[in-house]
Amino acid sequence: MNASENPYASPESVDASDRDCSKSLVVDFGPILLRWERLRLYYNGILITAVLLLTSVVFPNLFLEVDFWGCVVVGGVISNLCFFSGPLIEGYGRFFCVWNDMLTILLFLAGLIFTALMAIASLTAYLGPSITHKLP
Repeated sequence: MNASENPYASPESVDASDRDCSKSLVVDFGPILLRWERLRLYYNGILITAVLLLTSVVFPNLFLEVDFWGCVVVGGVISNLCFFSGPLIEGYGRFFCVWNDMLTILLFLAGLIFTALMAIASLTAYLGPSITHKLP
């Protein structure tokens, strides 16, 4: 009896690019999660660098404010929780056979840009009316 005839054999892993959408209801999330966890390193690195540069160049007085850094940490945790939507969306896209690798990069960049804009908006909201006093 070979492995294909063994009813007790573990199911084979099916890559979303190799599977026939009409026959299989399986998407292997392992490679998807690994790819997104690698992207998370870039995501956090870019955002941390942007926040530190923006704070040090434009608002150096915020480096000593503990409340500000508390808000930054909370924002970082929330943005990393929202990052989980990336592999979820890709998994659904691969399940319905409407996904390719370019969409992963586009989704990552869209999320990164959105998060950077939200970080700038949060900084503006944190400073509130004091920011308008500094403008000419």
